[in-house]
Amino acid sequence: MAHTIRFSIFTLSAGLAGLAFFTLHSLWAWGAPVAIFVAGSLLA
Repeated sequence: MAHTIRFSIFTLSAGLAGLAFFTLHSLWAWGAPVAIFVAGSLLA
């Protein structure tokens, strides 16, 4: 069960990082996805 929760958090953070990359059109377009992905990985 815990493994499934960790995987879903990781998948959600990867999806949010992709969404942030495609919606932001500035310098944040590179920093925000990386930050979201790292935070999701640390949380998982």
